[in-house]
Amino acid sequence: MDEEAAGRINGTTTEADGEVLTATEDGISDGIMAPEVGMEEGGVVGMKDMEEADNLSDVTSAVKLATIRANVRAIENEKRLKEEKKKREDEQKAAKKEEARVEVARKKEKEDEDAKRKWELKMLLAEQREECEKKRQQEKIEYEKKLEKMERLVRKIDLNPEGKRKGKQQVVEMRSSDDEEAEASDPETPLRDKRKRRDSTGAMENSPPVDTPLKVGRCEGPEDEQVTPASTSRRKGRGRSTKAEVQAKRILNGNDPWEGVPACSKYKAEESYRKVVSKALSTFYPETLKAMCRGAGVLYLSTKDAIDDLTETRVMYWVRGRRILGTSGPDTQAVCDEIRGTEQVRNVDTDDK
Repeated sequence: MDEEAAGRINGTTTEADGEVLTATEDGISDGIMAPEVGMEEGGVVGMKDMEEADNLSDVTSAVKLATIRANVRAIENEKRLKEEKKKREDEQKAAKKEEARVEVARKKEKEDEDAKRKWELKMLLAEQREECEKKRQQEKIEYEKKLEKMERLVRKIDLNPEGKRKGKQQVVEMRSSDDEEAEASDPETPLRDKRKRRDSTGAMENSPPVDTPLKVGRCEGPEDEQVTPASTSRRKGRGRSTKAEVQAKRILNGNDPWEGVPACSKYKAEESYRKVVSKALSTFYPETLKAMCRGAGVLYLSTKDAIDDLTETRVMYWVRGRRILGTSGPDTQAVCDEIRGTEQVRNVDTDDK
């Protein structure tokens, strides 16, 4: 009994210590310890099931937690992607707005530059018109002064010959009256003396003829006709029209009368371009120069003055105008048309009509 009690005590102690001992190990018979061992084994199996259940619940909870975490991560990633997409869209919209703003600013700047160029061109044309008007008025005044001076000279020339003629007529009348008085004062003079007097005065009729030298350069005979020099006679070519006819036809057809005058693109210096333009205009005929002056609004006084005025106008438009305008734009075509003389061609057509 003591051994059984000790075994029980030991069994309890071992059970308390968490160790399960069999009866053979403790020296206790199987018959005595069988029920207790069965109970102890059943308790251990229940605890294992509980632990396994706890482990299963822990696994399911871990799986659920992992699933929840994965869902949260997916939601966060989707949200982050949406935010990034929205941010990119906002950046693209901002970039497009900035590009549109820059484009509008560039267009506005270009329009301002075009308006400034147009204004400068208008000011230049107005200044040039004002200068031409002043020059025209001054030339008109000088022309009127010259006309007045010529009229005074003509009046003086007309008055002097009349005075001389009147003086000569008075002298002739006085001499004729003196002769009549002398003849009337000598009524007793015989007719024979008068005849002698007349014979003495007309003695040259009976004198021998005097040979006079022939005049140099005079053609005598039946073929005494005035011969025109070869330089003044106009020779007709072999079906070719002259330069004057070509220029006249060009003006009548409405072509550009400035054709043949070089542009300023090949000349850097203003003085050299002025010389070239003056040389080209000097080859034109007066009718062409008159048409060009009429179109450019220049008073035609003489060929030389017209060439100078047209040269200055050409240099003013092509050299100084281009320095202000820079490159040619859409509004430069009207200026080029005015420079090249389309307006004056219209004026010529209206004048002809």
